[in-house]
Amino acid sequence: MSITVVTRRRARRGEGAQLIATGVHLLEERAARAEPLDVARAFQNLSNPDDVLFVSTWEDRAAYWASLREDHAQEQLDALCVGEPERYFFGRVSVDENTASPVAVVDCVILHSPPDTAAAVLDDLRQRVRPLMEVAPGFVLRFLGQDEDDPTRVILLRGWETLEALEDFRRDMAPRFESEWFKHGTDVERFIGYSRAAVEGAAHHHAPDAHLA
Repeated sequence: MSITVVTRRRARRGEGAQLIATGVHLLEERAARAEPLDVARAFQNLSNPDDVLFVSTWEDRAAYWASLREDHAQEQLDALCVGEPERYFFGRVSVDENTASPVAVVDCVILHSPPDTAAAVLDDLRQRVRPLMEVAPGFVLRFLGQDEDDPTRVILLRGWETLEALEDFRRDMAPRFESEWFKHGTDVERFIGYSRAAVEGAAHHHAPDAHLA
């Protein structure tokens, strides 16, 4: 089963664009060598350009770690950053994507719930899954995943065609949708950023129906 790796890195001041360029270049090399990469995306925080999120889907963890060892990729990325990266490995719960529309901006939340309420939070998220066109205009990507190392942690990543579409959703619908999280004592880590790149690997091309998963 594939694994989705979510890595948040803080670049040294003013180095956010270089961090993205380096990360994307390394991913493109992996794709060119037909490594077991499905698809990878890079996002840059709206309010802090040195805050970068990489989301990539691999055949398994071994493939991901091997990619970081190749060409000293880990060292190249670390050299541009401050502190340690935040890294999580998520298994897919559900995914929905309108592949005809590009993702311009992403709203990503990582939810960490107390053990006695984590199942209820995940169940609530599952029940709220509806076809993209029924949720809000401009909504083009949704990935729901559960942390393989800590099942009390889940991720909800939502992609939008425009920043305006995301802002409309955040104003008109998100408060009702997200109120349940806080009733369960859930800690919420949020990242909102512009899409800077998407790299499709060999695994993606060999599976026509593959999406971010």
